Amino acid sequence: ILSNKSLIVLAGASLANHIITSVAVFLRAFKEEPFVAQAITVGLLMALTVLMTSYISTFAVAAGYSAVIVFVSLPWAAIIFMKRYREVS
Repeated sequence: ILSNKSLIVLAGASLANHIITSVAVFLRAFKEEPFVAQAITVGLLMALTVLMTSYISTFAVAAGYSAVIVFVSLPWAAIIFMKRYREVS
């Protein structure tokens, strides 16, 4: 069972993931897949983060996961979106 702190941290990451997924689905409507490199990189970072933090605590895993989503994946998705949106419109 997770602590309340872990649940709050994961809720923030879930919100960020929702934004990222929405942007990705929108851009896929134009028959492009601009998120391949981002998805692979974030997946590798996520695996490394979970492996490194799993020995500490469940909160550390939740915080590491959230940090990768909020500080790597979300800004990268925003950059991709801004670049592609300007090209499309």
